[in-house]
Amino acid sequence: MKKIYKFIAGNSRVTPPGIALAIGLAVALQPRLGWWSAPLYLGVLLLTLAASTLEPVQ
Repeated sequence: MKKIYKFIAGNSRVTPPGIALAIGLAVALQPRLGWWSAPLYLGVLLLTLAASTLEPVQ
């Protein structure tokens, strides 16, 4: 399990909540935003990527 987590999240503490937040927002807001939910999803993922690069090396 630890190897799978390391492969997906890269030992990042920000990545799993960021991915969950992106999916949750896209699913919850899709009926209201329509096609704008896709750019929202990508935006949250990009912010998660940026935040994970600022984490200290573990």
